[in-house]
Amino acid sequence: MFRYSKTDSAWTILVRVFRLTVLAVAILSFSGCAALGAASGELIEEEWAAVSLAGARIGYVHTITERRAAPEPVIVTSVFNETRVRRFGVTLSFRTDVEFVENEKGELASAKMRMAGAGMDIETEATFTPDKVVVAARKAGQVETREYPLDAPVLGPYAESERLARSGLEAGTELTFKTFIPDQQRVTTSTVQFQGRETIEVNGVPMELHKAIVRQDVMPGIVIQAWVDDEGNMVRSLVDALGRIETVRTTREDAMRAITVESLSDIADAFRVKTNARFKNSREVTAAVYKIGGNPADLAALSLESRRQTVLERGEGWIRLRVEALPGPQEGAVAPGAEYLRPSLYLQSDDPKIQSAALKATRGIESPWEKAKALERWTYENVKEKTYGVGFDSAKEVLLSGEGDCTEHSVLLAALLRAAGIPSRVVVGITYWRGGFMYHMWTEAFLDGWTALDATLSEDFVDATHIALAATALDSPSAAEPFLSLVNIVGKISVNVEDWSLKPAGEPIGRF
Repeated sequence: MFRYSKTDSAWTILVRVFRLTVLAVAILSFSGCAALGAASGELIEEEWAAVSLAGARIGYVHTITERRAAPEPVIVTSVFNETRVRRFGVTLSFRTDVEFVENEKGELASAKMRMAGAGMDIETEATFTPDKVVVAARKAGQVETREYPLDAPVLGPYAESERLARSGLEAGTELTFKTFIPDQQRVTTSTVQFQGRETIEVNGVPMELHKAIVRQDVMPGIVIQAWVDDEGNMVRSLVDALGRIETVRTTREDAMRAITVESLSDIADAFRVKTNARFKNSREVTAAVYKIGGNPADLAALSLESRRQTVLERGEGWIRLRVEALPGPQEGAVAPGAEYLRPSLYLQSDDPKIQSAALKATRGIESPWEKAKALERWTYENVKEKTYGVGFDSAKEVLLSGEGDCTEHSVLLAALLRAAGIPSRVVVGITYWRGGFMYHMWTEAFLDGWTALDATLSEDFVDATHIALAATALDSPSAAEPFLSLVNIVGKISVNVEDWSLKPAGEPIGRF
């Protein structure tokens, strides 16, 4: 039987593992690294947990908490998480290593994260002072540094678990504290609310535990259910999102149990959207009216209004939405902010190779609209390896590798557009594909108004089965940004077609 300890730091660690797993699975749906350091001090606790998705084991988390005396007394918490998922028949593996260093007061002094595998390689390092945190993110040889003010101390994992142990765990107890989320490179507010005792089965054994609800303001709408023992030690956690993600404390042997490809369910199945649609040729749909059903709170969080999309009516748990294929520029629109034109960690539009490619693809073309279409076609033709084996590469990495799926096509086109002087953003939503709606990413160029482009397909126009749910300048160092607002709706919405129209054979659409 595995051992629990009053010094257990698994409470916040498992919450963070959930965030990293949610992030990775979300990114991988759209589209081995060395440890940061070995234990070198007085061991406080070593913990293991198994991670499952939709009932199938997909990975483990190994946590080491130790006390170090030199050059000054600190508590170091190291978290190693390995995950494997299958998407459209392709197996992807990634690893995250996180290290938190806190002082004797429990205040965070530094935090590091390294994620590697499946095209998701990125490193983050944060340094804390009493009044600010400086965060450096490194990807594809590029470093982006940002500074954020602090109005209160940020606690480390050990200090958080100590507060939990002292809280009493009684129903109605609520704890709130500031924590640092490495994959978001930001400080967030975490809230823990205890709800009373509950008997659940853990590893085949009934256990009476304290149930708690955990929320973080950086993941609005996501609720983590947690069960802890009388000493405040985490036993089980559950997120009802992305097919249901579960983490359970266990032995090293069980946590390290081999994850076979045969045991993995394909996450693409969990990302299919229920629909009545049966389009014969969805690429020629020029307009459609959809009734989107789901949880009212989740639907309210979606960004549906745009030049192409109009909300016609709202009801309890449903939205009637009209989507139109509108090619070409729009007149009279207000120009977007500078963030849609400047380079970023994922859209390196100032990279010489990206600038050279943009110039080559648009040489001799004067019209911004024609430039945009030329760049869309160039991206389609030069991402030669259409593969689901990449999670979320930056534009520079895609240009060098020439491989990827919709996420890679989208970020490369967005960077090329900016290199050509055209503001751009990426859009996350759904589109009709292989008999149903699936999650997808495409690009929009600002041509006196946001105009849709899809380098994954490179058709004459972006059809009206492309339903946008969120859009972003992708100017954050975090790849999570476009996906977090959608995590809670995956597998929980339906899209029924009420009306549609098709492109007449041989006739142009709009300005084509």
